[in-house]
Amino acid sequence: YLRTMTSVGWMIGPASSFLIAGRFGYTAVFVFAISLSGIWTVLWFLFMPKDFAVIPKPRSSVTTPDSTAHKSLLYAAIACFCFAVAHVLCTSALPLFYIREAGLPTYAPGLSLSIKTSVEVVGILSAPWLMGRFGAKPSLICAGGIAIVAFFVLSQVSTIQHLVVGAALEGLYYGIFAGIGITFMQSFAGDKMAGATSLYMNSLFLGGLVSGASLGIIAQSFDFRTAILLASIGAIGAISVLLVMPKRADMTGV
Repeated sequence: YLRTMTSVGWMIGPASSFLIAGRFGYTAVFVFAISLSGIWTVLWFLFMPKDFAVIPKPRSSVTTPDSTAHKSLLYAAIACFCFAVAHVLCTSALPLFYIREAGLPTYAPGLSLSIKTSVEVVGILSAPWLMGRFGAKPSLICAGGIAIVAFFVLSQVSTIQHLVVGAALEGLYYGIFAGIGITFMQSFAGDKMAGATSLYMNSLFLGGLVSGASLGIIAQSFDFRTAILLASIGAIGAISVLLVMPKRADMTGV
């Protein structure tokens, strides 16, 4: 549900910012954002339980993941890194590709993002069913396959209808990854959930850093379409890492 609300925020936020900027100017966007921050602060004090705290367990009762699980955790982190590289490289290149190279209207990037995030919500909500039916690792491998198809379709976009299909595929693969990725990593962490969560987030941030720097080099040397196509390398890398993970990864039950 937390990840779903994040996607809903992305579905509403960019469209709202362009709407507000068009009606009242760019300064109004920042004023509106500050107002939302104030509302968030008020809600925190009203609804966050006053006794919200984590009681640390005695050291003797804390289980430590074995060496195979620890190795699997590192493999999972690398797979998440590859997914992040693919996602950020494609998403960052799309707006300029749509307008400069595909010749689509200026509203195309916002439309694409709204479609992507709406389908992403569906992917996230379907994650528990996918994990229960097929397992986490096969579902993530499937997400990588959908990503490769999505990047190819998006790189060939020339009409709004074509854009809708590509954006939906992009949202589907990333929704599955977003809904399963962190749970997959935590399944190897034993009681060290905070460490696994931190490793997951750092892998996403590092992937974004690498792809952000790569985008400029690729776009300047070739074009934005090439950057979208090269995002497939990240998806292929994620699939490859998942396939060579230690066998214990198939025995976690998630």
